[in-house]
Amino acid sequence: MIKIKAILVCILIFNYCTAKSQSSYTRLEKRFNKSVLSAQDSLAFKKQGLQKAQQLFYQTNLYLQNSQNLSNQAYIAQRIPQLFYKAEEDTAQFNAVMEEVRQIQAQPNFEQTEFSWLQPPKGKLARLQTTNTKPALQFDLILIKEQKKFGDLEEAVWQVFLTNPQILKPKEAN
Repeated sequence: MIKIKAILVCILIFNYCTAKSQSSYTRLEKRFNKSVLSAQDSLAFKKQGLQKAQQLFYQTNLYLQNSQNLSNQAYIAQRIPQLFYKAEEDTAQFNAVMEEVRQIQAQPNFEQTEFSWLQPPKGKLARLQTTNTKPALQFDLILIKEQKKFGDLEEAVWQVFLTNPQILKPKEAN
């Protein structure tokens, strides 16, 4: 009798935990496809944008470390532009930023990049600037709804991108 009660308690606890995790996943999933965003959603997307900026430096470092493995470099080189929202004509500026990141990381005293939040221009989600690199790099974050495929299902979801990359000379850095 005690074993049956223990089993029933375990089943109830399992069902509660499963329902709770499905509820939080559903809440997270809705953040990416709802039409009106809350302040909490905006903060989550800003954090995602910061992660993309950090990923730019991480992937560039990975690219440099794989200088002897061209297939790895080619794969990494394809992934880095996905961090940015850019029109086709922006590739020259994008290449200049990538070269600057490479030069910053090649400096002997380079450590992990730190960022600060700046006042964003109108129409942008946020603005980030490196605080411990010379020269400083600045990026705007934008939030755009894009069509994404999930198996056979296609849905418009919110995506954060880096945009308007700028290399700031010492006088321009904030």
